[in-house]
Amino acid sequence: MSRIVGIDLGTTNSLVAMVDAGIPLVIADAEGRRLTPSVVHFPGGDGVPIVGHKANRVRVVKPAETVYSIKRFMGRRGSEIPREEMLVTYPVKGEGAGPITVASSRGGARRTAGPGGGGGLVGTARWRSTSSAISSRVGETSDSKPWIWSPR
Repeated sequence: MSRIVGIDLGTTNSLVAMVDAGIPLVIADAEGRRLTPSVVHFPGGDGVPIVGHKANRVRVVKPAETVYSIKRFMGRRGSEIPREEMLVTYPVKGEGAGPITVASSRGGARRTAGPGGGGGLVGTARWRSTSSAISSRVGETSDSKPWIWSPR
């Protein structure tokens, strides 16, 4: 029988949980912690993005290359976000009816991505640790909040 897993991809932290024998269980990430910061560091060159606690530590020394609180930009357009909200340490751009984008240097080239890119990397990292933590196949997932949310 497959299990149902719930994923909370939060603005600040993320976690994964499941119910086992009627008891809710929060699953630890690859570092053995149950709560993972929703932070992604994009190293220069061809480096692999770093997610979670390690990325949060790197954020102190390389803030322009580390994305955090990205979920607050999901599903919103530049005109909907006050300039004060866009004052973060990484390059974020959004004007008029255009989508919000975040710039990063990867492979020597400057690239842009939407907010879902950072959230997706956090979700993927948590999914991998969940898959290795449980022995049976995961049949369904449930996200506690929609990926794209707008107050309208």
